[in-house]
Amino acid sequence: MFGDKLKVFRKNKGLSQKELGDLFNLGQTTIANYEKNIRFPSPHVLIQIADYFNCSLDELMDRKQEEIELLEEKEVANLTDLVIRLALEEDENQLRRLFSNMPLSVKRLVQLYEKVMIPAMSYIGDLWQKGQITVAKEHYITNVFFSVISGLKVKLFDESTDSLAVDEGRRVICLSLASEPHTLGLRMIADYFELLGFKTYYLGSNVPTSALIHMIEEVKPEILAVSATMDYHIDTLTNLIHVIKNEERFQSSRDEKLTFIVGGQGFKDKKEAKEAGADLFAFDYASLKKGLQDMGKMESD
Repeated sequence: MFGDKLKVFRKNKGLSQKELGDLFNLGQTTIANYEKNIRFPSPHVLIQIADYFNCSLDELMDRKQEEIELLEEKEVANLTDLVIRLALEEDENQLRRLFSNMPLSVKRLVQLYEKVMIPAMSYIGDLWQKGQITVAKEHYITNVFFSVISGLKVKLFDESTDSLAVDEGRRVICLSLASEPHTLGLRMIADYFELLGFKTYYLGSNVPTSALIHMIEEVKPEILAVSATMDYHIDTLTNLIHVIKNEERFQSSRDEKLTFIVGGQGFKDKKEAKEAGADLFAFDYASLKKGLQDMGKMESD
């Protein structure tokens, strides 16, 4: 348990409980309660302790690699609160360090994306809509979050023991509509495709239809994934799918049917996605993976 590990680390440094507490502006009684497993530090203090002892958070909490699949619900809530606070304080370095020593698995990465980063970004978006932060600050924080999730994916591919081999022959193009300002969710979906073994082409937004069709001809993807975060963009997305499906030079250049996958908060349900011409509506990692399995795009577990 955390308290037992902390006590070992403290004694290895030759520190008393008071001396360790002084390093973090904590009382001797607080350290004693930590070591008795009566109390548990806040995420901010936990990071400071891990940095001081030069170890990962999971090593400090004595978790083995096979035991780190998911964070507990309370840990997720505390982590989300801390991410929001650091983002609003514009503390980029601390925000990145928050995840730098955190061992990752595919399941944990998905949990961080869906249970921490998306709720945090939604909260930031609400602050902007209420006029409590400027649009400039909202854009700044969004770009910081893009940087954070990019670092998480790279870390996972570099360090994970999971099988994360990408098949260069299995390709997917991911894009958002030209007028869509928010593409963080799409970036995560693109990462999910990579986790599932696809070579991913993430285009973001503002891609002219003619240029997209040219890239489809060039790349020859199995899948085109398109995001719509606003319901009033559904008609535009429907038209895009219709144009691509009826493009003669595109159809004649492929032996297999292109699969259309859509997602985003603009869609209410699967029925609306089907009416838009999509083959699959995916709103998270689990629905994407199951949908691909059901369509025969990848093997079942």
